[in-house]
Amino acid sequence: MLAQTIEAKVTLFDMTDPISAVLIDLDGTVYSGNEPIPGAAAFVTELERRDIAYLFVTNRANRGPEVVVSHLAELGIACGTEAILTSAQATAVRLGGGRAFCVGESGLTNALATGGIEVVEQDPDWVVVSYDRALTYEKLERAVRFIAQGAGFLATNPDPVIITEAGLSPETGSILAAVESASGRKAE
Repeated sequence: MLAQTIEAKVTLFDMTDPISAVLIDLDGTVYSGNEPIPGAAAFVTELERRDIAYLFVTNRANRGPEVVVSHLAELGIACGTEAILTSAQATAVRLGGGRAFCVGESGLTNALATGGIEVVEQDPDWVVVSYDRALTYEKLERAVRFIAQGAGFLATNPDPVIITEAGLSPETGSILAAVESASGRKAE
């Protein structure tokens, strides 16, 4: 049955206009938590066999590409960091430079720093809100005050929850709702 499912998915490539690249979402498409989605690894193998480029994309900003690559390897999918694009990396491209105060984890701050954005605790050009399991009232307060002082305001994604091994947990959108409510501004 699994082989038929994979073959059905692969026949999508048998179109008159050849597909040259595929974007593959990760959470809920390739895996759910630490569990692989059936057929995902075989699908990637088939892309490679057909020499079709692919990029794994994720709206989770708390993990860097190296962590994602390691997770995929545990699920039987081998790739390099060049095959990963996180929302933190996309945020760095969007900002293009400047100074940012982050409500987020190391995956976000590392991506911003790598992208040439100075991560700061004072006088930011931007406030960036993301998934933050170490969220404190002080972080929320500082974000709101920086926005009130004129900093730009951006979020890595609007997802209100994430499904973890323990069940539902608040994600970026839940934190974002608090900052938007308190600041009176919507994120860009």
